[in-house]
Amino acid sequence: MTTDIAVPSSAQYLKPFVAAGVFEPIDIHAAGSLARLITGLEPEILLGAALAMRAVRESHVCVLVDDAYADIDLSDNAKKLPWPTPEKWRSVLTASPAVRVVEPSETVVVAPGEALVPLVFDGVRLYLDRYYDYELKLADFLLDRSGSEKISVDESEIEKTLDEIYGKPTGEIDYQREAVRCALTGRLTVIAGGPGTGKTFTINRLLKASRILDGGRPRAIALAAPTGKAAARMTEALSDGEIKATTLHRLLNITPQHPARFNADNPLPFDLVVVDEASMVQLALMTQLFTALSPNASVVLVGDPSQLASVEAGAVLGDIVTATTPDPDSGAVNAALADCTVTLKRNHRFSAESGIAELSQLVDAGETEAVLGCLRAGHDDVVWIDPSNPDDTARVEQETIAAATQVVNAARNGNAEEALEKSIEHNVVCATRYGKFGVHYWTDKIQNELLNTILDCGADRPWYAGRPIMITHNDYLNNLFNGDTGLVVSQSNSAQGLDELKVIFAQDGELRRFNSSQLGEHTTWWASTIHKTQGSEFDRVVVCLPEPPARVLARELLYTGITRARAHVSVVASEAALRMAIETPALRASGLVGHLRQSG
Repeated sequence: MTTDIAVPSSAQYLKPFVAAGVFEPIDIHAAGSLARLITGLEPEILLGAALAMRAVRESHVCVLVDDAYADIDLSDNAKKLPWPTPEKWRSVLTASPAVRVVEPSETVVVAPGEALVPLVFDGVRLYLDRYYDYELKLADFLLDRSGSEKISVDESEIEKTLDEIYGKPTGEIDYQREAVRCALTGRLTVIAGGPGTGKTFTINRLLKASRILDGGRPRAIALAAPTGKAAARMTEALSDGEIKATTLHRLLNITPQHPARFNADNPLPFDLVVVDEASMVQLALMTQLFTALSPNASVVLVGDPSQLASVEAGAVLGDIVTATTPDPDSGAVNAALADCTVTLKRNHRFSAESGIAELSQLVDAGETEAVLGCLRAGHDDVVWIDPSNPDDTARVEQETIAAATQVVNAARNGNAEEALEKSIEHNVVCATRYGKFGVHYWTDKIQNELLNTILDCGADRPWYAGRPIMITHNDYLNNLFNGDTGLVVSQSNSAQGLDELKVIFAQDGELRRFNSSQLGEHTTWWASTIHKTQGSEFDRVVVCLPEPPARVLARELLYTGITRARAHVSVVASEAALRMAIETPALRASGLVGHLRQSG
């Protein structure tokens, strides 16, 4: 963490917190701005403002006052800081002019001419006002749609259509069928399920059923995903070639310079909006989407709530699914929302003997000893690599380098299709960028090994045939988005009688070619962070975890890494790292579950 941060004179109380590495400059800026806006604030309020900003930066929506610094990696010095007690904090927050005190789920209404109060406290959670507004608005949208009357349709026609698609019911519940029925009759449907449970297949069947019921007339349908890569994969995976998926930002027409073009006053012109990989959608963007929906439109959220949530604030899909289960203390549950949620349970990708399926399910359930037993069981498709064993690590490194060599050879021969196919056969996914078995370790390892046989790559020649490229920032000019992947391929230039290097991306069933100078920000992706590979699948995957006490270790991270694999997974991690990951669920501070259950 940064410790050489300038602290304004109005916020000197925070200086020892900065010295202890608790805050980043943006957190201190928020506290300093508040101190200038309202003079004479108690130091605990400035600390609360900095923590609320830090919470959003760390992907939380709010600060839990009773547990305000639980996720801060406190050093010995940080433990000695003047942290207020929860009782002291409540007393100061409820009396401060910088804080609007509300009852849980109470809407904040600002009268014309009234100054906006920057912090909101509901007795349990402290929010930046914007994020309280996002959370409450989204809760209201979800409650309104889940509680609204069903769409007026002929039930017999729906049954006839479902029979045509799925065949006659056999007596056993077909959850895919039920998910399609729910989406055809409701304003809100949530389809949850792990890898291989048929989420994409169900979307396909929904589109087919909609077309049949509409008598073949074109219905206004939008398919969307949180990233360009996920949208491209959605388009490729769906056999319905009439509709191409887009990013949510493009759907809403959001640009860095302008807010969303589509909103409550200018709603989206669609009857049905289907969002894939919904676990990756952050609170703010999900709220913008629901704000822009036409009142009569239907929305379907599809995703795996056990995967990593968005890197930005909120874990919306996970919170929605959690709200459909009883609260362990009060028993509260949102029955209407539960009726809109269908969890796909049957795995169609893996056999009953699949080690990947067993391993991912055990990780998701948090069964530490069972996970370790599965890794030791000798499954054909699961290998546990001890990072302290040089023979084991050398073997997986050589396998990875051999796979990279195949990519390079195909690219050097000018075979773009083969090279692109081989580039997704084997991938390394890492918890961290730096350190042993991090992204940079693998990238350097592979490229240095390739230097032994390939003369045109290295630090002084970064462009070489076979180099895999990942876009790191949205490039609207070239229609390339953060997470999109391509490959440098040798291409014949008949006009000049020589070969030249082109960067090739496979999009919408076509190959798009670029000169290196045309690309925006990008990186080499012989290895990727697990976050970056969400929405992707590979035949063989190497999952790498750092040693404890790395804060990144979490159950959802390990689960997401394992479930990138279709055929084989190697887990490079010590037993200590695995234990910490499995036993550390990635909890995010939020009030959305409470809002939904309270109104259920």
